[in-house]
This record gives sequence, C-alpha cells and structure tokens, in this order.
Amino acid sequence: MARDSRCNGILRDPAQPGPDRRCPDCGKWFALRTVGARSDEDGIRIEKWACRGCGREVEFKDRHPPGVI
Repeated sequence: MARDSRCNGILRDPAQPGPDRRCPDCGKWFALRTVGARSDEDGIRIEKWACRGCGREVEFKDRHPPGVI
C-alpha cells in the first residue's frame, strides 16, 4: 500500500553525521569533517560537513524547524 504523502511523520532526532561520519555519497567511513556553521532564518544552527574522499558537502541542522513534532 502506498504511503499517503499528506501524512505527518514523527521525527526522532534531526539528521546528523553520526559517530562513524560516513559520507552519504561515496560511503567512505570517518570521512566527514566540519567546514563551517551558520544560522538559518529561524535561528537554527546549520553545520556544513565535507567529505575528505569525494569532496561532497552536506548540511545538518542542529534541531528541527518550528512546528515539527
């Protein structure tokens, strides 16, 4: 059965690189390193991580946006 796209999910934690810092693109372990941080319009801290292997940059929010369960 297809999932209803209007259904709101409950998010446990904001996405983070995790203890293994595995790159979502090339899959290399312990490759992500912090390259900077900024705040969005809601004041939520956003960290920028880059892969040492492939160079891809990924952003992770420190917490969920307002109104998200």
